[in-house]
Amino acid sequence: MAAECLCGCGREVAFRWRPVNTRGRDLRATVTEIKKTPGRGRSLADRGYVKEVNRACEKLAEAVHEQLPADNDLERETRDLLKKYRERYGKPGFSLGRWQIARR
Repeated sequence: MAAECLCGCGREVAFRWRPVNTRGRDLRATVTEIKKTPGRGRSLADRGYVKEVNRACEKLAEAVHEQLPADNDLERETRDLLKKYRERYGKPGFSLGRWQIARR
């Protein structure tokens, strides 16, 4: 089964770009969690995190679309954003497979 682009454009993602695409989906999932959690998403820290994630996801989507390797800075930035999410909110910040989403 083909993976779709993290930005929602509907493009199929080549196998070698799936790790980059998955990281973008993971980041988007953290934003969704923040927004749906009561009392979250309104603080300056939450809004700052969401802006950082959106910026990083745009860069990741560009890398997937252009099939350009994500540079080391972007890799480090996205890893740090996921780490920040885990530290701040105490949640894993990893991809949810279909079976996990269905169980929610």
